[in-house]
Amino acid sequence: MRFHFHLRQLVDIAPWHNADGSNPHLGWFGLTDGWYWIEAGSAELFRYSQPLVAKWRREYSDVPWLEALPYVDYQVSRLWEDVLEILPAVLDPVPSRLAHALGPDEPWINWERAAKTAVEQAPHEQEAWDLLESAAGWWWARQLNTSYLQAAPQICFWSDGADIHIQWDNRACVLDGLPAWEAVIGEYKAPVADFIAEAQAFDARFLSRMHDRIAIAQSEWTRPDVALEPGLNQEQVARTGWPARRFDAIKGQDLTHWDAVFQAIARIEALPGFATDHALRLSHS
Repeated sequence: MRFHFHLRQLVDIAPWHNADGSNPHLGWFGLTDGWYWIEAGSAELFRYSQPLVAKWRREYSDVPWLEALPYVDYQVSRLWEDVLEILPAVLDPVPSRLAHALGPDEPWINWERAAKTAVEQAPHEQEAWDLLESAAGWWWARQLNTSYLQAAPQICFWSDGADIHIQWDNRACVLDGLPAWEAVIGEYKAPVADFIAEAQAFDARFLSRMHDRIAIAQSEWTRPDVALEPGLNQEQVARTGWPARRFDAIKGQDLTHWDAVFQAIARIEALPGFATDHALRLSHS
């Protein structure tokens, strides 16, 4: 697997503005403007579907995001931040008796639907929602944040201890009446060591490009109508230290309290509104 990205040329980056439309400017995050995708075996995540790309190419011209097609046009920092954010949870292995529910037959997805239905019917609904968070929060923590995108792709990373599993299910994702994403549903797995090496390589590639980009912008800026925010070097230094802190958060820690998860799952399954045919019955495993 591999995290891919391209940074847009400095002269082509649209500036940010104040709320009243004044003060066109660019800061560190804005300078990461570009496009990206994740290579997962033969699949490419964050790649728009061919019918959708063809429709957009017919209907639009001279818009900056056409350059990025077929991939997502957004600040690359967003992917970098979100991968690092979930990294400790991703590398915390899911116990085997729960990992079996994450297979292609979707027992966990069906369980979660049944759990939400039961929670909505519970007499003390807020307490029940808190219980569901205890039961399912481990899964939510392993989902890549894509909520900033229309028809947000559903992508999850988790470990069984030996491999990292990348799963996606975009069957419900539609844009302009067409399937949004080329990769509709599937799974790819890679050895944990390979995944860590690629996450570290992605971090190194991205921060190296940003270091060079800031140096070029500060010495060769050709857009007098767009101001560069002060403190770019300081922010680069701060961002450079973040990945090490995320990896340090993993070392020597059991990040997920699995016994509490199993207990919460059992309590959800005991709710009157829970469809028993979707029960995992992990307490009996």
